[in-house]
Amino acid sequence: MQWHEVESEFAVALRDPARSVPATVGKTNRAPSLRRFNVYRNNIAVSLIEALGDGYPVVKQLVGDQFFDAMAQAYASANAPKSAVMLEYGADFADFIAGFEPADGLPFLGDVARVEWAWNVAYHAADCEPANISVLQDIAPDRLETVRFRLHPSLQLITSTWPAVSIWHAHQTSDNPASAMQQLAPEAEHAIIVRPAWDVDVRLISKAASSFFAALLKGQSLGEATECLAETDAAEAGNMLHLLFATGSVIGLAAHQTT
Repeated sequence: MQWHEVESEFAVALRDPARSVPATVGKTNRAPSLRRFNVYRNNIAVSLIEALGDGYPVVKQLVGDQFFDAMAQAYASANAPKSAVMLEYGADFADFIAGFEPADGLPFLGDVARVEWAWNVAYHAADCEPANISVLQDIAPDRLETVRFRLHPSLQLITSTWPAVSIWHAHQTSDNPASAMQQLAPEAEHAIIVRPAWDVDVRLISKAASSFFAALLKGQSLGEATECLAETDAAEAGNMLHLLFATGSVIGLAAHQTT
């Protein structure tokens, strides 16, 4: 058996409690007993479940410890870590939750998980000094529409068909998040998530602002991003731009602009 096959067999056995000790391991001079191998396997499973719990505390609060652990176990059984950095584990947990049949009664749960993962990504993103909106003063008025921005590496956008962002906020600010959630209307939400300094800013924005910011994130110019807006929303492009700078989401201009 080739080494990559041994490695694969060992990894699969670690994630599946129904499997016995891999035969290749049993042939070594220090073959672990099934009991000892199960202890190692259990430690791996517990570590992965704890990593998911640390990364998705609101999801865990919403479903309870027992349900969360079972859901995390199901995810971990099918998804081995791709990196030794455990902070990166669970990047697609939200997608898994969305397809996890026992969680069908909580259709917003996957989107809440997306908010939590975006928060984690923003929190651990590289530090960059935000730019002031005054950087636009050096741009000739007839060249403003050609401006492209360098945006903060922590900047992310969230779009949810449920009030997932408000649910997340309720678990940060309310002593009784369950009661706060009952007051929420079942409406779609959009948010900007960015960490310009020490704290991650999770802020609700309009659908139009989300489209505007998404266009800028794709590298489109200010003029191109404005053209993406409906005529009624284009008049608010200036306010949206101010909001982008106010949240510390801009770190400079993408390239030298001709004045």
